[in-house]
Amino acid sequence: GCTEISEKQLLGKWSASSLKTDSTTYVQEVESVILHIQPNNQYRFSGTLGYQEDGDYKLKDSFLLLQSHSSEENPIILKIKSIQQDTLIIQMKGQQVLTFSQSGG
Repeated sequence: GCTEISEKQLLGKWSASSLKTDSTTYVQEVESVILHIQPNNQYRFSGTLGYQEDGDYKLKDSFLLLQSHSSEENPIILKIKSIQQDTLIIQMKGQQVLTFSQSGG
C-alpha cells in the first residue's frame, strides 16, 4: 500500500541497530550512528568516528531529503522503506538498508 508517512512519526532520536549490505549485516559498526529528527524541519546526524552534521530535512512521499548546513551539495535522499512506532528502516544508495530503533519513547 501507499501509507502516508507523517513528520510526527519521524520526530525523535533514532539509533542505528543494523546495516545490511548485499552479503553482510553490520551491528557494532553502526551503534554510534544517530539520526535526531527535530521540530521545525531540523535534523542532527551523528555518524561513526565522531562525524556530526546539522541541517534541514524534507519529507516527500516516502523519501527523506537531508540538506546539511555545511554542504552546498544536493540533499542526500533516503528512501523510508518502513516506519513503525519504534523502528525505522531506510534504504540508502545501492542495496544498503539501515535499521534504526527509537530509544525512550
